[in-house]
Amino acid sequence: MKLIIKTLAIIAVFVIGMVFIIPMFVPVERVVDEAKQQIFTQTGRTLSLEEAPALSVFPNLHIKLEGVSLSNPDHFNGEFVSIETLLIDIGWSTIFQGELAINAFEIENWTLRLATDQQGKNNWTMATENQAVVESKAAAKQHFLVIPQNVDLAIIKLQLSNGSIEIEEDGESGLVIDNINLAMNMPSLDAALNLDGSINWQNEILASQIRIEPLRALLAGEQARVGLNFKGLNNALNFEGSIAKLGQIVEGKLNLGRVDLRNLQNSGDSQPGDQQSSAWDSNPIDLSPLVGPNVKLDISMTELLTPWLNTQEFEGGFTLINGDLVVDINQFSAYQGSASGRFSLNANNAAMLTQLTFSDVEINGLLNDLVEVDKLQGLGRIAMDVNAKATSVAGVMSTLNGQMGFALENGAVRGFNLAAILKSAKSAIKGDFSKISLDQNFSDAQKTDFSSLEANLEIKQGIANVSKLTMLSPLLRVGGDGNIDLSKKTMDLMLRSSLVASIEGQGASTDSKGITIPVSVSGPWHNISVSPKVSDAAKAKAKAELEKQKDKFIEEKIKSDGAKKLLKGLFSR
Repeated sequence: MKLIIKTLAIIAVFVIGMVFIIPMFVPVERVVDEAKQQIFTQTGRTLSLEEAPALSVFPNLHIKLEGVSLSNPDHFNGEFVSIETLLIDIGWSTIFQGELAINAFEIENWTLRLATDQQGKNNWTMATENQAVVESKAAAKQHFLVIPQNVDLAIIKLQLSNGSIEIEEDGESGLVIDNINLAMNMPSLDAALNLDGSINWQNEILASQIRIEPLRALLAGEQARVGLNFKGLNNALNFEGSIAKLGQIVEGKLNLGRVDLRNLQNSGDSQPGDQQSSAWDSNPIDLSPLVGPNVKLDISMTELLTPWLNTQEFEGGFTLINGDLVVDINQFSAYQGSASGRFSLNANNAAMLTQLTFSDVEINGLLNDLVEVDKLQGLGRIAMDVNAKATSVAGVMSTLNGQMGFALENGAVRGFNLAAILKSAKSAIKGDFSKISLDQNFSDAQKTDFSSLEANLEIKQGIANVSKLTMLSPLLRVGGDGNIDLSKKTMDLMLRSSLVASIEGQGASTDSKGITIPVSVSGPWHNISVSPKVSDAAKAKAKAELEKQKDKFIEEKIKSDGAKKLLKGLFSR
């Protein structure tokens, strides 16, 4: 026993002595020079230090670097990375037990500069030894990292403080992201990893918290639990679920809260509802991000604001498998109404399918956001079952096929006033054709109220054939048909309105007798022309009245005594 104690004492004295003596003989400058050479070989960049490193090995390995910088390529100004202070503290005590304990890894006051020149070259592509190294690293990324159970890692404190990212393009300073802070803690590979970070993005603080448990399973490609919270840009996001294969498989519940994406559209682009826009956007839609990950989520949000569509309460399912996206809409509140249905998009062949039914929806806001039409008002039901190729917005509109129908109540058609046409028609019937002046263009100051409006649309290759169009109002009964070219943003409709002889109220039948007034509604959406054919209708009515009066006159003449004698004389011969 005494021998064992004596032996352990000798070992302890030796270790303690080495801990104090080694720092006196370790050639720190040589180690730094070797590190600089390796960094230059691997990246082509020069590592610089303003101060000599501070190194101690007891009770922990403690390294402090000040004024650290990594150079840019020759034709870029300034440094690629600059760090005011870098501190590393690693505990020795658990290394012999198969655990690396990082007590502290801190970087304070750092700047990363990302730049591109006029030739399109950037400063973040690092030079490597040869192409084989590049291919080897790329191949390594395709494999999971399986860490033996007897090997562990503890990160007590990892912190990046007061950082900034400066982005330059063509030598001109651009976006600056500052106040970047990140804190990380992980007691073990088998415990929860917690990340807490924030940045200043265009004078607004974006903050997020991430939890992964356990990291060992995630690195091995196995399933790991994940929690995510994000706040910023007037938005909030919460995710609780699991991921596997390093994010290639994702399942869980995603609560988006209020999502405002309206500021993502460039200010120079034409806004939805811009009636002067002559063509749809033909820029290709990139569907490649949909190919790869497999995702299955239950999604909910309190509000979604976009440049194209706005909603309130939303609940549904989101499934993405092998590039095939399916969104099942269980609850969808928008435009004063609600909706349900399904949307699918296949990234492999750009096939898109939309099946939606809206109830009690305010149609003006919906059509204005979706297809830039703001001439129709009213509440009612809309049903659509359409498909297209999602190659671009223009591609969607030119390949759209399917059916759409709507039934609205208590609304109006903006742009022309059939009531005014009615008054002119009455004047024409009385024979006063001087008061007829009806041809006109669309005017926002004019509108035609209706108690009900129904129509069916059959869509083929972006052209909607309108059939069974009926509109009722106290004084008018309107039917019509024609075509709407969704691709070219034009329409060619013929409306036939009938005057009601007597006002029977909102529920009057559609077979009321009266004069029929054809009205042509045609032209591009931003410059529609309305050409009522009232003159011909009124003249036809007047001609019919004259024929009636003529027949009546002849009949009266025939009944007179003189006419009877004349006829008797004619037939007696």
